[in-house]
Amino acid sequence: MTFKIHVVGQGDSLSKIIKKYYGHFDTRLLDMVAAANGLADPDRIRAGRKLKLPGNWGGAADPVRPDITDMAHSDRATSALVNKAQPSDTPRAGRAPAQPGITQKSLPAADYWKEAYHKDLIVLHFTAGYTWEGAYAAFKQKGRVATPFIVAKSGAIYRLFDERCWAYHLGIPGRNAQNHRHDKRSIGIEIVNIGPVWRKGGKWVDYMGKSYSEAQIVQGKNRDAHGGVAFPADQVQSVCSLVNWLLTQYRIPRRMPADFMSCQLPAMCEFRGVATHQMFRKDKYDMGPAFPYRQLIETCGLTVE
Repeated sequence: MTFKIHVVGQGDSLSKIIKKYYGHFDTRLLDMVAAANGLADPDRIRAGRKLKLPGNWGGAADPVRPDITDMAHSDRATSALVNKAQPSDTPRAGRAPAQPGITQKSLPAADYWKEAYHKDLIVLHFTAGYTWEGAYAAFKQKGRVATPFIVAKSGAIYRLFDERCWAYHLGIPGRNAQNHRHDKRSIGIEIVNIGPVWRKGGKWVDYMGKSYSEAQIVQGKNRDAHGGVAFPADQVQSVCSLVNWLLTQYRIPRRMPADFMSCQLPAMCEFRGVATHQMFRKDKYDMGPAFPYRQLIETCGLTVE
């Protein structure tokens, strides 16, 4: 294998460089180039750096692009091709679920990566806040931390960007991060809920100090917390409908780990299906004991493993 050398210019990104030299971009090429250059974070390359681009260059000229006729097609046809190209387990039998009502609330283009990836994983988060507007405002901050969907307490579903694209949302530490492969292959759903609560002085309180009645709490051990704030019925129904629709749209396997609330790395690195954030992080509380997993499992026909 020989190498070509590219000097990184201002505004260059690794995806642009890969497309220029290889004609297309995919995670296999990303991993290959990152490994050849010892890049711990391929999203951060400084101008002036010389990148080695491995390939069977052999000193010969780049291959000539063959004649290709571009055929006009509709968005519906494109969607059908994308879905057909998604290899996965056979979806459950029966009528395909209808798309739930979704409101478009687009993030600025600089708040996520406009690169489409194959999706084989759905990850559920809670916002650790009180409103969907607060979560949306947080996603607009620098850093490209976001999910394509937020589900409000009312049950309203907001789409922030095309779910085939990606943003940081898992924050997996160390070697298991695999150059953000799991952010790229997953569809994150943020569900508005403050999250864990603690029993202090005879009261249930969240991390902000707000107190709750017994009727608002689902008790259960979660890290150092003693329970979680219950999810409204309309919100849960919307989450179940959204997950069910996404599973069919992207032919994601209908499966979920049986342990809903513990970190299960490195096994999760190869898992395909529905997961929670705390399955990837030891320090996370989402989704905790308050979320009605059984309703999700029954609605979406999930196999628990």
